[in-house]
Amino acid sequence: MIFDKIFFYIRHSRQVFDEKIPARKLIKKKFWQSKDSEELFVILPPWGGRLYLNYFLRKKILERGYSFLEYEFPEAILSANWEITLEEFSRIRKAIIEEIEKIKKKHKFKKIKLIGVSIGCINTCMIANNNSTIDELFLIVPGRCLAESMWKGISTQKIREVYKRKKITLKKLKEYWQSLAPENNINKLKVKKISIFLSKADVIIPFHYGKKLVEKIKAFKYNIFYKDNKFLGHNLTALFFYLKPEKYLFNEQED
Repeated sequence: MIFDKIFFYIRHSRQVFDEKIPARKLIKKKFWQSKDSEELFVILPPWGGRLYLNYFLRKKILERGYSFLEYEFPEAILSANWEITLEEFSRIRKAIIEEIEKIKKKHKFKKIKLIGVSIGCINTCMIANNNSTIDELFLIVPGRCLAESMWKGISTQKIREVYKRKKITLKKLKEYWQSLAPENNINKLKVKKISIFLSKADVIIPFHYGKKLVEKIKAFKYNIFYKDNKFLGHNLTALFFYLKPEKYLFNEQED
């Protein structure tokens, strides 16, 4: 929780995109293939996540003989303009589904595993729902609803204030963004397993929102692995994932 609050002061000073959204940037991506690999890991990044942050994650995935597809999204994907936010998430969903299908066909991968970190869990659920191409999901510090997480999380209060000045309430924003909410994108999952990692000290996406998502996923009787920690908070949980992905991805959670 303390680290989350320190990180808040960094995030709090960042630009809030509203009506003056910068020119749309291309989605950045990079594909890494291991020889004779039959499995592809795809990571959907947190808000503001950059490709260079994947160095240790990429290295450990490739060392184990898997292939890796990484993405970087425009920071304005989450903005104080609800229509552009909706458009950007939908655009990214379409682009990544097409890219995964193309890569799977070209390289004959037998398994596709999606990793979502923080806000990237929204993309992950949107891509995976009703999609038989995806075999496994890893959700690192997710929430159940983008509007809810943005409204209550400490690092997005500037965005919330813009919405409040526009007389847009949380209830209305949840209606606008209902197609983005992870809880609304889990009813038709075809995956064989879902692994979810939360922190009880999370104040970026408050813990109870992630826990409610876990409960909703369990209600569908999916094969789920769930683990939480007491003290790391949102950012340290995500950081440990990037530095120690074997604890999350390769059945070494209890080591």
